[in-house]
Amino acid sequence: MKSVLIDSDILIEVLRAKDTAILAKWDDLSRGNTALLCSPVTVAELWHGARQTEHKILDALFAAIQCVPIDLEIGRQAGEYLRQFSKSHSVEPGDALIAAAAAVHDLELWTRNRRHYPMKDISFCLAQLRPLAKGHRHVPAVTGHRYSSNLVWHDRLNLRVAPTVTPSLAFLQAS
Repeated sequence: MKSVLIDSDILIEVLRAKDTAILAKWDDLSRGNTALLCSPVTVAELWHGARQTEHKILDALFAAIQCVPIDLEIGRQAGEYLRQFSKSHSVEPGDALIAAAAAVHDLELWTRNRRHYPMKDISFCLAQLRPLAKGHRHVPAVTGHRYSSNLVWHDRLNLRVAPTVTPSLAFLQAS
């Protein structure tokens, strides 16, 4: 199963629902065998910048994707990244934690802020972005639960994930 860790900048673009290339990529991933994940750092960054009127849609977004926990191994790796890159590349603790989660769990990182991640052991989500076809709805009419009843254990992440189900853009209907 392919797993993608989504950086804050991408989730912000998804929430804005204006960048058709980002929305199309989300749509492509939702049709494939991909688990979309985020970091608690990303959750904190989005909640920090959210207005009261945006809380409902954030709740819906974070209910639709899984959050990778930060543990001792990720903390140690983030510390190594900060030691190596904080002065030379201005890497901040949040970005170091996101990068460490991606590295430790062998996840692809989906971000537009590549300069925040100078680490050589990070794989980036590089699939081609395509614009949505004319007339394609950004928000599907069908809503429902993200998970099917046949959840499987994801060994690298040590958590349950749906084997073929990735969140659609249905959570955008919460706004």
